[in-house]
Amino acid sequence: MTPSPNAKHYANVLYDTAVRLGCVQSVADEMPLMQPLIEACGEYLAGPLVDTGVLSAAMREILPLHFCGLTVAFIVTLAERHHLHLLSNAAQQFININNHESGRRTVMLRVPYWPDDGMLDRLKRRLAEEGLFPAECAEKTGFEITIDTELIGGFVAYCDGYQIDASIKTSLRRLRHPERFGWH
Repeated sequence: MTPSPNAKHYANVLYDTAVRLGCVQSVADEMPLMQPLIEACGEYLAGPLVDTGVLSAAMREILPLHFCGLTVAFIVTLAERHHLHLLSNAAQQFININNHESGRRTVMLRVPYWPDDGMLDRLKRRLAEEGLFPAECAEKTGFEITIDTELIGGFVAYCDGYQIDASIKTSLRRLRHPERFGWH
């Protein structure tokens, strides 16, 4: 799914403002909490016939009091412009910008069994060696692990649009059909 240019614009402005105000981490922590709150309000809030004043008041009522003022202002701005449908995409874009700027990476990892901590540390080093992220970012790297029973062994890792397929299944496929992989 390609991010909406409007959502990306909102995320960039939100990130720049959060940096200026010194509340990037607060906003980043609140981003995953926003979508369920807005979804609870249903289609009513997204309707173009709803008065923007009513919409702003509703947003201020449903958002938790402990939310950062910038987070509340951001959601109210989206509501007033009838752009709440961009919230999920803008939140994800904001998190991506924050992760990139802070050097944090999340690796989507498919493995045939649940890995131990030692394996994850070795994997971080290998992924850094393969150029998936800078070596100095290895400590800040987290994993979203999915058990894939179709893998015989090895792993498949995705990060920032790159994929490393070190699965035995793919290696066997390469041996079986070398012409598909440029091995003539």
